[in-house]
Amino acid sequence: MRKRLTQAQVGAVCGCSASAVSRIESGKLSLDHSSLMRFAAFLEIPSDRICASAVPDIVNVASALTAMVGRVGV
Repeated sequence: MRKRLTQAQVGAVCGCSASAVSRIESGKLSLDHSSLMRFAAFLEIPSDRICASAVPDIVNVASALTAMVGRVGV
């Protein structure tokens, strides 16, 4: 899934800033449960996959975000 969105666009949909998206992509910012669920819904990752095994799916969310945004930046 490659939508070529900017970090600002992803942040607007998920309720955070472009800089937060950047920090999530780089692993410098952890997501709380509600934020994780918003990103998962946006990225079409089933919530049962996230709840069953949070650590790999957090990596998957960051990887999917990076792929979607394409590190285009703000």
